Amino acid sequence: MKLDVGCGYKKREGFVGMDINPKCKPDILWDMMKTPYPISKTSVSILHCSHALENAIRNRDDLIKILKE
Repeated sequence: MKLDVGCGYKKREGFVGMDINPKCKPDILWDMMKTPYPISKTSVSILHCSHALENAIRNRDDLIKILKE
């Protein structure tokens, strides 16, 4: 699966969109700060994350947590 984390209203074509905002109608409604994610780690072949990290992280520990996931 190709996963677009924090897809917002501009989900990439051919990707499964994951976002916390229900108004953008993501395929997976999820807060990226909540782990573990509701998908198998081995099922993602391509990960796209544009401008989501700087909007979600509050500190260095948050960034490390997300990157490990």
